[in-house]
Amino acid sequence: MNSIPYLYISNSHCQGPNWSAELEASAGLPTIPHIMEALDPSIFEFEKLAILFADDLLHPLRIELEEKAAGKELNQYLLWKLKRFLPWPVDQVTMRHLPLEDPKTFMTFSLPKTWLTDLFDAMSAQGVHCGYMGGLFLTLLENKPAFRNQLTVALFNDFYMLSRLNGKGDFLDFRTRRLPFKTSGQLDAATLVQGDLAPMRDENGKILLLNFSSNLDQERGDLLQLLEGSGMQPHMPELPGAGVLARFESCMNSKAGLP
Repeated sequence: MNSIPYLYISNSHCQGPNWSAELEASAGLPTIPHIMEALDPSIFEFEKLAILFADDLLHPLRIELEEKAAGKELNQYLLWKLKRFLPWPVDQVTMRHLPLEDPKTFMTFSLPKTWLTDLFDAMSAQGVHCGYMGGLFLTLLENKPAFRNQLTVALFNDFYMLSRLNGKGDFLDFRTRRLPFKTSGQLDAATLVQGDLAPMRDENGKILLLNFSSNLDQERGDLLQLLEGSGMQPHMPELPGAGVLARFESCMNSKAGLP
């Protein structure tokens, strides 16, 4: 994947190699016309792209089943469980599921089929083939061995994702939360650390934090101090670049201070 240029899409921004553009504000998925209008013309010079989505666009949900299931039965069971959580009819979604440590617990990631098809077709009409589509944080976790055997937290503008992988790269735990903010608009670091992160620590207390939001750069010191005060051993490398995509690429293309 390293040789394929990336295009990053969130509900508010598009980012490509050396450019960033705002999208019309949206509470859900941005429309395909808005995405295409926002793209820098240079993106159409590539024959192939890897498209990364902000992981919260994939509606990550933790689903616990009452009984074990496998194969088509599992897929149908999970879709049935998702009925009341997704904003689209389940027969119109494409879903991916990841098993967690508990054999009856799964993480699901979903997008509407028509939206994905329309995006693929719109890019194809410009001569660009979308060779890969996936969540940004998930892509890191599944492609970089540095994230195995540890607790990793990815911070974004208004949400964070937490993952624990074993040595083989299997998911033991995966959680997503909205970041807590004070009335002043600053990150409520104490609530984040004491309410969510500290209870998740393992025996050695090690935790890796990846900050993909330049808005949170000034909170780095407070976070590290609070984590250390909670008996944890945090590692928070300074990722180069101001944009999400630049920081993602620094993780993909080098160790970026990762253990």
